[in-house]
Amino acid sequence: MSVSDTNLHNGEKPISEITDAELAEKHGHMKLVCSQTRFVKTMKLLSQDHKKYIISETSLGGLTQMHEVTLRRIMLVRLAKSIDMDTQSISIGKTPIPITKEDVQGIFGIPIEGEDIEPHLEMQTDTELFTAYANNGQILISNLETAIRASKAPDGDFLRRFILYAIGTVLAPTTQHYVHSKFLNLVTDLENLRKFNWGCFTLNHFFKSIHKFRNRDHVNLQGNLILLQYWYWEHVRSGRLMYASRPPPLIARWDEMMATLRSDAYEKGGLHNGLIEMVVEVMNARIVDHENKVGRKLMEMEHRFDVKYQTLGEDLIDMKTKTGTNPRLSKAEDEIKDLRRELHELKYEFTSNRQSVSQKGRVQVINMAQHVNI
Repeated sequence: MSVSDTNLHNGEKPISEITDAELAEKHGHMKLVCSQTRFVKTMKLLSQDHKKYIISETSLGGLTQMHEVTLRRIMLVRLAKSIDMDTQSISIGKTPIPITKEDVQGIFGIPIEGEDIEPHLEMQTDTELFTAYANNGQILISNLETAIRASKAPDGDFLRRFILYAIGTVLAPTTQHYVHSKFLNLVTDLENLRKFNWGCFTLNHFFKSIHKFRNRDHVNLQGNLILLQYWYWEHVRSGRLMYASRPPPLIARWDEMMATLRSDAYEKGGLHNGLIEMVVEVMNARIVDHENKVGRKLMEMEHRFDVKYQTLGEDLIDMKTKTGTNPRLSKAEDEIKDLRRELHELKYEFTSNRQSVSQKGRVQVINMAQHVNI
């Protein structure tokens, strides 16, 4: 039984025993308000001035670099049901991988430091602002979308609607077709937009949504499912893909063609397919870290040797000139030999440890391969 199988509710079977066909029967037609495709289609209609305004006035510019990619519903349901809520991680094979704020920053390129958003949501909402953006008592996502697309010039109203639209479709979507009025508190003063911790906000909302989905046996998934999809694809690499190094946002690398290749790997091998690539990457990082530590020790030793050698060399020259061979000269020569031996032993330790760590990494990868699909 996997770690996630210990978080069972309502007498359901462990997720490891549920097929994708069974998940599709219950969740195949679930309502998804979170929509990367919808958001991207709207962004495509904006002028460069509008996009530049978003980038300069908010810290959500990374969202404008997304491509149209369909959310994989059944895969996302399996991932959501596989999350260990105690550790906020998903075990792939036997390796628990946490979903962290650093993942959010890497995937979306949005800040994970700054002012906490939650206290602002508890404040009294500006009634004039609500009247300006609500329609029949609701801030409809469709109305926000229409107004954004019709915007002629980037201004304060455009920016407010963009923030509310991003919250309703990407950062904190629910199953509702409107954005809660409490989020107007975030756009009352536009100068505060760059101060907010958007990364932790969307991550916290995501885990709250997963908790409701799991504990109340909901049919529909809420929250930032875009995060979950790319978290999985970035951490568990598989399929006929080339993962080139690139700066955040990592989501910019994914288009529908790449997503299809990665989805094919999931459909053929299941959730755990691709672990080998991930483990190799982790072990390589450990090897590099170990080599760097030992390498620094070696450099320090070489520096000490150079300093001591220069001092002793000057002593030897002075003594030979004045007195010839004597006990002091012999002692100096012995110290040089000791330093050379110490340096040689350190170099040997460096080489041996590097080989040992590499072998352990290969052994761990082989052991992992015994219980994953390749």
